[in-house]
Amino acid sequence: MTQVRILCATTYAHARRAWARCLARCLGADADHLWHGVDLIVPGQSWEATLTRRLGPWRVVLALGQLMLATVLIATTWWWLPSLASAAGAWWPIYALGAGWLMHGAFILVAHDAAHGNLFGPGVDRWVGAVATGALLLPFAAGTYVDLHRTHHARANGAGDNNWTPLRDRLYRRSRLLYVAYELLPVISNVDRIGASSCKDRAAAGVAWATAAGIGWWAAPGWAWYAVALSGLTIANAARLWVEHMGEDESATQASTPAVANTYGGCVFGFGIGHHDLHHRAPWIPAPILTIGLWLRPHQAHVATGWWRLLTCPGWRHFSTRAAPGASS
Repeated sequence: MTQVRILCATTYAHARRAWARCLARCLGADADHLWHGVDLIVPGQSWEATLTRRLGPWRVVLALGQLMLATVLIATTWWWLPSLASAAGAWWPIYALGAGWLMHGAFILVAHDAAHGNLFGPGVDRWVGAVATGALLLPFAAGTYVDLHRTHHARANGAGDNNWTPLRDRLYRRSRLLYVAYELLPVISNVDRIGASSCKDRAAAGVAWATAAGIGWWAAPGWAWYAVALSGLTIANAARLWVEHMGEDESATQASTPAVANTYGGCVFGFGIGHHDLHHRAPWIPAPILTIGLWLRPHQAHVATGWWRLLTCPGWRHFSTRAAPGASS
């Protein structure tokens, strides 16, 4: 089994290297330079950061493109896919689970980038993010998401990181199966992240709820469809969590500084969120540019195998509990 896993990993790495070389040649970039992360020593001087600065006023065009693509994904989630699934009979939940991954993609493209002010700037993005969250029928997250996500970035893998709460840590140490079951609970699995916090932005939350009411009236997807799609979204988020801030101890102890996050592949409709280490180090780089960068660089993990490593690898743990460089694990 181990030999098969190593063979698959090696084959995947070689295929990715060939693809990265081809794409880099088309973009006029130095494939070896990017593959070995020479430019990532200073995140602000990375190829992605340089490209972001060069775009200048074209950033607005990029943001409009993100909005258009997210609109297509949202319309597909609440209108086109339910219509298509109506002819699928008992197989309709498969469509709805897929819709959850579309929701995830739209959220990353707009709500997540808006939380960082990467679309039109913080002032406008406050409302853009609220509308997007409401259109995804997630208005309950609108008032708190920006504050919670910025806290996660400020305290990543440290004390007070709401992405890895004491409850999650206790569950993981006691039983990984129990931890997985908790992570796969829609909505409920986010309650410990919020804690005692109240709504931080009531105006944005109001816009989100009004938008959700309008989308619900227009599309009327039905409660069953909504519940299964929400489960698909939860699975997508969990699959990401199991690799983006998790890994084996060895890579941390060999590094000069503790890892912030992995760079990982396989996240369908992830739109660059897999370029997670750079995202934490330079959160002002927009999703489309992170996406291109992710195609050009090696992956330290993969969402398709992260769940398996989590359940079977003793050294697979959250970065916040990993040993400091040079220390024993």
